[in-house]
Amino acid sequence: MKQQTFTELMESYYDALKTSGVGVTGRLNRLQRAGVVIRRHEALGKNKLDDFVVAEYIREISNRFNLGEIGEDHANNMRRETERFVQFVKTGDVDMSNPLLGARTILLPCFQKIVDAFLLSEAAIVGAGGKITSLNTRNDMRWTTHKYFACLTEQGFIDLRGVGAEQIQNFMLYCSETMAMGSVYNIRIFMLKLYSYLYDSGYSQSSFAALLSFKVNRGKKIPETQSANELAAMLESIDQATIEGKRAYAVMMLGIVLGLRACDIVALKLTDID
Repeated sequence: MKQQTFTELMESYYDALKTSGVGVTGRLNRLQRAGVVIRRHEALGKNKLDDFVVAEYIREISNRFNLGEIGEDHANNMRRETERFVQFVKTGDVDMSNPLLGARTILLPCFQKIVDAFLLSEAAIVGAGGKITSLNTRNDMRWTTHKYFACLTEQGFIDLRGVGAEQIQNFMLYCSETMAMGSVYNIRIFMLKLYSYLYDSGYSQSSFAALLSFKVNRGKKIPETQSANELAAMLESIDQATIEGKRAYAVMMLGIVLGLRACDIVALKLTDID
């Protein structure tokens, strides 16, 4: 979506809501919520939407909920409408059928209540080093929690009673078999956050921190070795008529034939040679 002024954004958002079939009252309510977000930006001298400012606002919603100033439903509506507006700014579309970015699975009311409360918690909003998590990260958290609870439902669980290490392991195994390892790495972190919240809130008897602390190899590209022709050309370029050349040739052969690392070669002593 091309860059627009905040006034133009509000007008475009209103038209998009109208096209999506939202009534007059609904459009005005959503514009009011978008206006709060925009005023936060204008107060900071920003002329375009900033994820950090939006995240700070959502954190404030969470804090008000935790202090008892607003109810859970109201807090969730404020957060969802804020994220709906952010989605519109970034994509130009208003998806009224899916106000929860990153989560299309419909959960049992028990699990949905847990997910909503988790996403409003400090565990979800504060990331590494005390930094506020971005909207994209929280959307990924929402997807992960929805997927996890949907898997539990498929296994016959209607709440968290009886859910433990076996179910967590099965979920992580499923993820490792169906997703890229980079995604599995992130899901492991999100599951750690989820169970930290579940333990602190009394939903789980354990945080399963040890279980979820396994290392995930996200995969690093291994540099390709030189071809036989390239190695031959390198060896032929060495002048073996000189002492330095003989030494360089010996070093190269140790690496090529025996696979010794440079640090092993420079540490060799005459007494190491039989």
